[in-house]
Amino acid sequence: SALAGFAVGSMLVGWLSDRIGRRKPVILGGTLLYATACVGLAYLPWHPGPVGIAQFALLGVSAGGFVVTFANAKEVDSKTHFSENQWRFFDKLYKKNTNETISNLISKVSQLPSNLDYEWFELAINLEKSLAESILTGSASNQVEIDLSNSDKLLIHGLPIPIGNAPLAYYAFYLKNRKYGDGWITNPRTVNIEYQEELVELLEIFGGDSRSLSKIENENGITAKMLTDMRSKITTSVSNLITDAKLNSIYLFESRDSKKNTGAKDFRVSIEPDKIILP
Repeated sequence: SALAGFAVGSMLVGWLSDRIGRRKPVILGGTLLYATACVGLAYLPWHPGPVGIAQFALLGVSAGGFVVTFANAKEVDSKTHFSENQWRFFDKLYKKNTNETISNLISKVSQLPSNLDYEWFELAINLEKSLAESILTGSASNQVEIDLSNSDKLLIHGLPIPIGNAPLAYYAFYLKNRKYGDGWITNPRTVNIEYQEELVELLEIFGGDSRSLSKIENENGITAKMLTDMRSKITTSVSNLITDAKLNSIYLFESRDSKKNTGAKDFRVSIEPDKIILP
Protein backbone atom coordinates (compact mmCIF):
# COMPACT_ATOMS: atom_id res chain seq x y z
CA SER A 1 0.00 0.00 0.00
CA ALA A 2 2.89 2.36 0.72
CA LEU A 3 4.41 1.67 -2.70
CA ALA A 4 1.08 2.20 -4.44
CA GLY A 5 0.56 5.41 -2.48
CA PHE A 6 4.04 6.59 -3.49
CA ALA A 7 3.27 5.93 -7.17
CA VAL A 8 -0.01 7.79 -7.04
CA GLY A 9 1.45 10.58 -4.89
CA SER A 10 4.35 11.15 -7.28
CA MET A 11 2.00 11.72 -10.20
CA LEU A 12 -0.50 13.85 -8.31
CA VAL A 13 2.04 16.01 -6.54
CA GLY A 14 4.02 16.63 -9.74
CA TRP A 15 0.83 17.63 -11.55
CA LEU A 16 -0.22 19.90 -8.67
CA SER A 17 3.17 21.62 -8.55
CA ASP A 18 3.13 22.34 -12.29
CA ARG A 19 -0.47 23.47 -12.07
CA ILE A 20 0.12 26.13 -9.41
CA GLY A 21 3.56 26.99 -10.75
CA ARG A 22 5.25 26.61 -7.37
CA ARG A 23 7.68 24.05 -5.91
CA LYS A 24 8.38 25.19 -2.37
CA PRO A 25 4.80 25.01 -0.97
CA VAL A 26 4.37 21.50 -2.42
CA ILE A 27 7.69 20.27 -0.98
CA LEU A 28 6.93 21.77 2.44
CA GLY A 29 3.37 20.40 2.37
CA GLY A 30 4.62 16.93 1.44
CA THR A 31 7.21 17.04 4.22
CA LEU A 32 4.61 18.05 6.80
CA LEU A 33 2.23 15.33 5.64
CA TYR A 34 5.05 12.75 5.72
CA ALA A 35 5.98 13.75 9.28
CA THR A 36 2.34 13.50 10.32
CA ALA A 37 2.04 10.01 8.77
CA CYS A 38 5.19 8.85 10.57
CA VAL A 39 3.93 10.15 13.92
CA GLY A 40 0.61 8.46 13.28
CA LEU A 41 2.31 5.12 12.61
CA ALA A 42 4.47 5.49 15.71
CA TYR A 43 1.82 6.51 18.24
CA LEU A 44 -1.61 5.62 16.90
CA PRO A 45 -2.91 2.06 17.28
CA TRP A 46 -3.07 0.18 14.03
CA HIS A 47 -3.17 -3.39 12.87
CA PRO A 48 -3.25 -5.28 9.57
CA GLY A 49 -6.37 -4.45 7.65
CA PRO A 50 -8.03 -1.31 6.25
CA VAL A 51 -6.66 1.03 8.93
CA GLY A 52 -3.08 -0.13 8.49
CA ILE A 53 -3.36 -0.03 4.71
CA ALA A 54 -4.75 3.52 4.86
CA GLN A 55 -1.94 4.69 7.14
CA PHE A 56 0.79 3.19 4.93
CA ALA A 57 -0.95 4.55 1.82
CA LEU A 58 -0.90 8.03 3.37
CA LEU A 59 2.82 7.56 4.11
CA GLY A 60 3.42 6.65 0.45
CA VAL A 61 1.39 9.57 -0.91
CA SER A 62 3.24 12.06 1.29
CA ALA A 63 6.60 10.58 0.27
CA GLY A 64 5.65 11.24 -3.35
CA GLY A 65 6.04 14.95 -2.59
CA PHE A 66 9.80 14.53 -2.38
CA VAL A 67 9.89 13.78 -6.13
CA VAL A 68 9.31 17.50 -6.76
CA THR A 69 12.73 18.23 -5.25
CA PHE A 70 14.40 16.71 -8.33
CA ALA A 71 12.54 19.11 -10.66
CA ASN A 72 13.33 21.99 -8.32
CA ALA A 73 17.04 21.15 -8.26
CA LYS A 74 17.13 21.02 -12.08
CA GLU A 75 15.42 24.38 -12.40
CA VAL A 76 17.68 26.04 -9.85
CA ASP A 77 20.71 24.70 -11.71
CA SER A 78 19.34 26.01 -15.01
CA LYS A 79 18.74 29.47 -13.56
CA THR A 80 22.24 29.76 -12.18
CA HIS A 81 23.49 29.79 -15.79
CA PHE A 82 21.20 32.65 -16.88
CA SER A 83 22.76 35.87 -18.13
CA GLU A 84 21.73 39.13 -16.48
CA ASN A 85 19.20 39.78 -19.25
CA GLN A 86 17.73 36.30 -18.86
CA TRP A 87 17.34 36.84 -15.13
CA ARG A 88 15.52 40.11 -15.78
CA PHE A 89 13.17 38.45 -18.23
CA PHE A 90 12.56 35.51 -15.88
CA ASP A 91 11.67 37.93 -13.08
CA LYS A 92 9.34 39.86 -15.40
CA LEU A 93 7.57 36.71 -16.59
CA TYR A 94 7.35 35.30 -13.08
CA LYS A 95 5.57 38.43 -11.83
CA LYS A 96 3.37 38.80 -14.90
CA ASN A 97 2.32 35.17 -15.45
CA THR A 98 1.35 33.86 -12.05
CA ASN A 99 -0.44 30.88 -13.63
CA GLU A 100 2.54 29.86 -15.77
CA THR A 101 4.45 26.82 -14.58
CA ILE A 102 8.05 27.34 -13.56
CA SER A 103 9.17 24.71 -16.07
CA ASN A 104 7.56 26.68 -18.89
CA LEU A 105 9.14 29.91 -17.68
CA ILE A 106 12.55 28.25 -17.57
CA SER A 107 12.02 26.95 -21.11
CA LYS A 108 11.09 30.41 -22.41
CA VAL A 109 13.99 32.15 -20.71
CA SER A 110 16.43 29.55 -22.02
CA GLN A 111 15.52 30.58 -25.58
CA LEU A 112 16.95 34.08 -25.08
CA PRO A 113 20.36 34.75 -26.62
CA SER A 114 22.87 35.86 -24.00
CA ASN A 115 23.76 38.93 -26.10
CA LEU A 116 20.14 40.10 -26.41
CA ASP A 117 19.54 43.86 -26.27
CA TYR A 118 17.16 43.63 -23.36
CA GLU A 119 15.77 47.19 -23.63
CA TRP A 120 14.51 46.57 -27.17
CA PHE A 121 13.37 43.08 -26.24
CA GLU A 122 11.43 44.39 -23.25
CA LEU A 123 9.88 47.11 -25.42
CA ALA A 124 8.56 44.46 -27.82
CA ILE A 125 7.25 42.35 -24.92
CA ASN A 126 5.44 45.41 -23.52
CA LEU A 127 3.89 45.96 -26.95
CA GLU A 128 2.38 42.46 -26.64
CA LYS A 129 4.61 41.02 -29.36
CA SER A 130 5.12 37.25 -29.30
CA LEU A 131 8.25 35.83 -27.71
CA ALA A 132 9.70 34.99 -31.13
CA GLU A 133 9.00 38.51 -32.47
CA SER A 134 10.45 40.08 -29.33
CA ILE A 135 13.64 38.02 -29.64
CA LEU A 136 13.98 39.18 -33.26
CA THR A 137 13.57 42.81 -32.17
CA GLY A 138 16.07 42.43 -29.33
CA SER A 139 18.57 40.69 -31.63
CA ALA A 140 18.13 43.06 -34.58
CA SER A 141 20.78 45.50 -35.73
CA ASN A 142 20.61 49.12 -34.66
CA GLN A 143 19.31 50.35 -38.03
CA VAL A 144 16.36 51.91 -39.83
CA GLU A 145 14.96 50.26 -42.94
CA ILE A 146 12.36 51.29 -45.50
CA ASP A 147 11.00 48.43 -47.58
CA LEU A 148 8.15 49.23 -49.95
CA SER A 149 7.66 45.56 -50.84
CA ASN A 150 6.77 44.76 -47.23
CA SER A 151 3.44 45.49 -45.56
CA ASP A 152 5.49 46.94 -42.70
CA LYS A 153 7.20 49.63 -44.76
CA LEU A 154 9.23 51.13 -41.92
CA LEU A 155 11.32 49.01 -39.56
CA ILE A 156 13.33 50.49 -36.70
CA HIS A 157 15.60 48.02 -34.92
CA GLY A 158 13.46 45.28 -36.47
CA LEU A 159 10.27 46.77 -35.02
CA PRO A 160 7.45 47.69 -37.48
CA ILE A 161 6.44 51.36 -37.13
CA PRO A 162 2.95 52.39 -38.28
CA ILE A 163 3.27 55.61 -40.28
CA GLY A 164 1.36 57.37 -43.03
CA ASN A 165 2.59 57.37 -46.62
CA ALA A 166 3.29 61.12 -46.77
CA PRO A 167 5.33 61.26 -43.51
CA LEU A 168 7.18 58.13 -44.66
CA ALA A 169 8.06 59.82 -47.96
CA TYR A 170 9.46 62.82 -46.08
CA TYR A 171 11.32 60.51 -43.70
CA ALA A 172 12.83 58.76 -46.73
CA PHE A 173 13.85 62.20 -48.00
CA TYR A 174 15.76 62.97 -44.78
CA LEU A 175 17.24 59.47 -44.59
CA LYS A 176 18.39 59.56 -48.22
CA ASN A 177 20.16 62.88 -47.69
CA ARG A 178 21.75 61.52 -44.51
CA LYS A 179 22.93 58.35 -46.21
CA TYR A 180 24.38 59.98 -49.32
CA GLY A 181 25.37 63.38 -47.96
CA ASP A 182 25.77 65.28 -44.70
CA GLY A 183 22.01 65.06 -44.20
CA TRP A 184 21.38 68.69 -43.24
CA ILE A 185 18.15 70.09 -44.68
CA THR A 186 17.44 73.78 -44.16
CA ASN A 187 14.05 74.96 -42.99
CA PRO A 188 13.78 77.69 -45.66
CA ARG A 189 12.72 81.20 -44.68
CA THR A 190 11.05 81.54 -48.08
CA VAL A 191 9.64 79.01 -50.55
CA ASN A 192 12.37 76.58 -51.60
CA ILE A 193 12.47 74.87 -54.99
CA GLU A 194 15.71 72.97 -54.32
CA TYR A 195 13.92 70.03 -52.63
CA GLN A 196 10.70 70.21 -54.68
CA GLU A 197 11.46 67.71 -57.41
CA GLU A 198 12.91 65.09 -55.05
CA LEU A 199 10.01 65.31 -52.58
CA VAL A 200 7.35 65.17 -55.31
CA GLU A 201 9.01 62.08 -56.74
CA LEU A 202 9.15 60.41 -53.31
CA LEU A 203 5.51 61.27 -52.54
CA GLU A 204 4.45 59.67 -55.81
CA ILE A 205 6.56 56.56 -55.15
CA PHE A 206 5.30 56.17 -51.59
CA GLY A 207 1.68 56.86 -52.49
CA GLY A 208 1.51 60.13 -50.60
CA ASP A 209 -1.92 61.73 -50.39
CA SER A 210 -2.99 64.28 -53.01
CA ARG A 211 -3.21 66.95 -50.33
CA SER A 212 0.55 66.81 -49.71
CA LEU A 213 1.26 67.08 -53.43
CA SER A 214 -1.25 69.90 -53.80
CA LYS A 215 0.46 71.92 -51.07
CA ILE A 216 3.76 71.77 -52.92
CA GLU A 217 2.05 72.67 -56.21
CA ASN A 218 0.09 75.57 -54.67
CA GLU A 219 3.19 77.01 -53.00
CA ASN A 220 5.38 76.39 -56.06
CA GLY A 221 7.95 74.79 -53.79
CA ILE A 222 8.68 73.64 -50.24
CA THR A 223 8.02 75.78 -47.17
CA ALA A 224 9.41 75.57 -43.64
CA LYS A 225 5.91 74.74 -42.37
CA MET A 226 5.65 71.69 -44.64
CA LEU A 227 8.96 70.31 -43.39
CA THR A 228 8.16 71.14 -39.75
CA ASP A 229 4.72 69.53 -39.92
CA MET A 230 6.11 66.34 -41.47
CA ARG A 231 8.99 66.10 -38.97
CA SER A 232 6.40 66.41 -36.23
CA LYS A 233 4.32 63.57 -37.72
CA ILE A 234 7.43 61.39 -38.11
CA THR A 235 8.46 62.07 -34.50
CA THR A 236 4.95 61.27 -33.26
CA SER A 237 4.78 57.99 -35.22
CA VAL A 238 8.14 56.81 -33.92
CA SER A 239 7.68 58.05 -30.34
CA ASN A 240 4.19 56.57 -30.00
CA LEU A 241 5.68 53.10 -30.35
CA ILE A 242 9.22 53.62 -29.08
CA THR A 243 8.44 55.69 -26.01
CA ASP A 244 11.91 55.59 -24.44
CA ALA A 245 13.81 58.71 -25.60
CA LYS A 246 17.10 56.86 -25.11
CA LEU A 247 16.01 54.32 -27.74
CA ASN A 248 14.23 56.58 -30.22
CA SER A 249 16.54 59.63 -30.22
CA ILE A 250 18.98 58.39 -32.89
CA TYR A 251 16.09 57.73 -35.28
CA LEU A 252 14.73 61.26 -34.90
CA PHE A 253 16.08 64.70 -35.72
CA GLU A 254 18.91 66.88 -34.55
CA SER A 255 19.27 70.55 -35.44
CA ARG A 256 21.78 73.36 -35.79
CA ASP A 257 21.84 76.99 -36.87
CA SER A 258 21.75 77.07 -40.65
CA LYS A 259 24.99 77.75 -42.47
CA LYS A 260 23.08 78.73 -45.60
CA ASN A 261 20.36 81.04 -44.30
CA THR A 262 20.99 83.35 -41.35
CA GLY A 263 18.31 82.91 -38.70
CA ALA A 264 17.11 79.59 -40.14
CA LYS A 265 17.59 76.07 -38.78
CA ASP A 266 19.02 72.93 -40.37
CA PHE A 267 17.67 69.47 -39.49
CA ARG A 268 18.85 65.93 -40.13
CA VAL A 269 18.21 62.40 -38.86
CA SER A 270 20.70 61.55 -36.11
CA ILE A 271 21.43 57.94 -37.13
CA GLU A 272 24.74 57.13 -38.83
CA PRO A 273 24.60 56.69 -42.65
CA ASP A 274 25.71 53.05 -42.60
CA LYS A 275 22.70 52.21 -40.43
CA ILE A 276 20.21 53.32 -43.08
CA ILE A 277 18.69 50.83 -45.54
CA LEU A 278 16.61 52.27 -48.37
CA PRO A 279 14.79 50.66 -51.32
